Amino acid sequence: MSFSSPLGKAGPTVLFGVRVVDLSRVLSGPYCTMILADLGAEVVKVERPDGGDDARSFGPPFVAGESTYFQSVNRSKQSLTLDLKQQLGKDVLWRLIAGADVLVENFRPGTMEELGFEPELCLARQPGLIYARLSGFGQLGPERDTPGYDLIAQGMSGLMALTGEVDGPPAKAAFSVGDIGAGMWAALGILAALLERQRSGQGQVVETTLLGGLVAWQAHLSQAVLSAGARPGRIGSQHASIVPYQRFMAKDRAFNLAVANDSQWRRLCADVIGRPAWATDARFETNPRRVANREVLTGELAELFLAEPAGHWVARCQAAQVPAAAILSVDEVLAHPQVEAMGLVWELGRGESAWRTVGSPLGMSRTPPRAMSVPPRLGEHSDRVLDSLGYTEREIAQLREAGVVS
Repeated sequence: MSFSSPLGKAGPTVLFGVRVVDLSRVLSGPYCTMILADLGAEVVKVERPDGGDDARSFGPPFVAGESTYFQSVNRSKQSLTLDLKQQLGKDVLWRLIAGADVLVENFRPGTMEELGFEPELCLARQPGLIYARLSGFGQLGPERDTPGYDLIAQGMSGLMALTGEVDGPPAKAAFSVGDIGAGMWAALGILAALLERQRSGQGQVVETTLLGGLVAWQAHLSQAVLSAGARPGRIGSQHASIVPYQRFMAKDRAFNLAVANDSQWRRLCADVIGRPAWATDARFETNPRRVANREVLTGELAELFLAEPAGHWVARCQAAQVPAAAILSVDEVLAHPQVEAMGLVWELGRGESAWRTVGSPLGMSRTPPRAMSVPPRLGEHSDRVLDSLGYTEREIAQLREAGVVS
């Protein structure tokens, strides 16, 4: 049994023939399944008949009645509405699972068990199924039932304690790094499980969390705690172990300077700021000394950089092979020639009706990721999916009359 795909074919893809039942909503799960869709998987997004994915209402902004939030993570999917509180809806889902390779869900812990689709039962019926679970804090432990919102996870993970200016309050990252990170970890786990299944023929449960992803991403900061008993705190845009490595304000706007080694420091002194004596100053000669004298050095640099526009300093740094760049707004980034050269903005259609989105940053020489269709309208593919599962027109009409599908 297979899902009929409305997406067409445009060359080979990594996951061609892989079928995904997407029970997730909002961000972490949909981001995961969008990665799989970009790689060629057939993704059927199962949504509530009464409004669908909550993200459809997250706005403004809305375009043609659709939330741009929803649009950002749901391209190349089919939308099937299904009331899983009704037995008829559950019967449809079992048919979907029978032909699926992957199931992805991010309900609150215990919901899938309440619905009767716990991992053990699904794997018993479909032994090769990869059953992926995403949640805020996992299926076990004292925080199991804590609402899995990105803001809550950012606070509990330590990220907010590390983010912000030294004398300021804790701050969250501007976008939902916990959700996005969980989606990426889940996609990685699913791909690994699919690879392992080729050897064993067996499916398995893949699980990740917002909290786990954020803790793992802290990398060297967590290691400093575990190995050296250090307690990192907020240092704004600065780096705990490298100086100067931070944001500076120029005459007109801010820019970033990243002097990562002593040779770059010497070039900065001689060729950029006109202070060659600083390169051999006992306070600044090596990175450990610059770290020890951070406040003095960064204070001097801050005053110096105010004399000229950011473009002046960035150009001089680039000419001297010292890492520096302007701090861009999102609209400036999306219009930047480097983003264009990397092909990061994808476009479907032409002219005024074209739909543009930020695409996958993953490059592959033979089987590149691609967007095959715009995000689906709610229930847009219900009839098509049900037909592919063997339902007759009469049975589909009965499901619609019962409110199982819309």
